[in-house]
Amino acid sequence: MLTDLGSRYGGAVYPLWWALSAGTGLGGNGTIIGASANVIATGLAQARGVKIAFAEFAKVGMVILLLTTGVANLILLIRFWG
Repeated sequence: MLTDLGSRYGGAVYPLWWALSAGTGLGGNGTIIGASANVIATGLAQARGVKIAFAEFAKVGMVILLLTTGVANLILLIRFWG
């Protein structure tokens, strides 16, 4: 899709690939089911007697999500602006 977008409109798609990669890589941090590592970690915690509720995880996870994607956006802006 990004390659087609670049060929249709003549824009540079290289920054969009980085944005897509950062968004998909960091976007799963917000909820338990957002990333497989989160599912595994909460499953291991539960097996050891520590229950982590979805809402409890999301309260912390969304903060982490906003911080990491915000930093990634700043890095992309610095790298590719102008």
